[in-house]
Amino acid sequence: MAAWLAYAITLIITFLAICLLIRLLRRLSGRAAYLPGVRICPRCGSTDISPRSPGSGGASLTGVLPDRYVCNGCGYLDLFPTIGREGVVAFRKEIEKRRKNAR
Repeated sequence: MAAWLAYAITLIITFLAICLLIRLLRRLSGRAAYLPGVRICPRCGSTDISPRSPGSGGASLTGVLPDRYVCNGCGYLDLFPTIGREGVVAFRKEIEKRRKNAR
């Protein structure tokens, strides 16, 4: 019984250590790779993006999952790319081109 308890505690401590390490790495990589830009909706091309509210099931217990956002233009809910401000017009043209080809 004592061996099982020690094993369970070791697993819990290992899990928590990994979660903390991932959280730390995300914060460090976010600072190092920060480029001024905007989040853009991959569906409609809108830059009117808001963070998903934590009360809507978007929060994780460990904080390890990436931040999720919602497009205020079309309601798209998922991960959004961040692009340079100069790339917004080109990105929107590409979306429009794909829509025309899909028809």
